Amino acid sequence: MKKIAILSMAILFVFAITGYSGQSSLPFEEVEALHQIALYSQEPGLRVGAIRALGRIGNKKSIEILTKIMGEAIRIVNPDPQFHARMEKARVEALKAIRRFNLDAQTAGQVTPEMIKVMRADPAEIVQSEAALSLGVVGSKTVGQDRVKVVDDMVYKLNRCPNTKNLLAFMLCKGFAALQERTAKVATCLLGAYKRGYLLIVRTQAKMTLKQLFPGKYDSLQ
Repeated sequence: MKKIAILSMAILFVFAITGYSGQSSLPFEEVEALHQIALYSQEPGLRVGAIRALGRIGNKKSIEILTKIMGEAIRIVNPDPQFHARMEKARVEALKAIRRFNLDAQTAGQVTPEMIKVMRADPAEIVQSEAALSLGVVGSKTVGQDRVKVVDDMVYKLNRCPNTKNLLAFMLCKGFAALQERTAKVATCLLGAYKRGYLLIVRTQAKMTLKQLFPGKYDSLQ
């Protein structure tokens, strides 16, 4: 593990000073070292660095690792009550990293059910919010019943989102813009968010998404 940590820190240093982005020619041994740090490091900063690097590298084998990380607050029972709070940023970064991948429909259909679980049940609102946006981005690649499930769960979540959870509502509205689902139930859901007592930034995003998805139909909204 010590060797892996040293190797991963060296890789992260190179990423930091070069701003590397794009498909990688890194040997898989080095990518796997980042996987191990992303999964198991007890140092939040090191985990976050590894996760961000995996998103930039874009190796498809990392998708399974990132999916595990984003759902660990649901999947892992830890006796330390502060563990998941300390690792909150890692879950956020895993969701952001997955958004960088250009997934095919099959892979997107495998990832979105896990994102739905995170959006529903992660203890942190910021993680639920990132899951909502990621669900829209990744869900846009899904087809058939996989897409129906994404739409239904996002509609359900926004319809029942309390007025006190403005970040979650905002990210759901942005998620619908990314999802590009132009159906009546999405329009009704977004219009409901626009009319409810959220902060102005949320209502503005709901309005913008409505106008983007349904050109000309909601121009009268102020």
